Amino acid sequence: MVAFFEKHLGLKKLFSTMGLWRDRRGVAALEFALIAPALFLLTVGIIDVGRMMWMASTLEHVAREGARYATAHGAQSALPTSTAEVQAFVVDRAIGINPANLSVSVEWSPNSNPGSVVTITVGYQYNSLLVGFITRDPINFQSVSSLSIL
Repeated sequence: MVAFFEKHLGLKKLFSTMGLWRDRRGVAALEFALIAPALFLLTVGIIDVGRMMWMASTLEHVAREGARYATAHGAQSALPTSTAEVQAFVVDRAIGINPANLSVSVEWSPNSNPGSVVTITVGYQYNSLLVGFITRDPINFQSVSSLSIL
């Protein structure tokens, strides 16, 4: 193919007379321009996956802490708690997570007396840095923790 252009269009003669055939200036900039978007996308992807893992770990932690708080403050304790107080406790412990995207549900089975089970479900809508490349919708995460009331 190159021979065709050299023979019929005389590009080699034109480039050799201008000195462009052997000129290598700017090749590194061109190579960087070709590789930079993929490198940038890979870097942002790694950061985004790290954020997702941190957020999932935080959700597990706050669900577990909420269940511990609810079991220690059952109906027979010195300071009994309510569903709203447990939800506020969990939201307060979710440091670094947007409370607007956080949902907390508390279920007492059958009630908050000793021997019953409390289940804390924490959900979060994660907005990726790569919205449009991975998905257009937020990614939903959920963590559940259940403990017996003391």
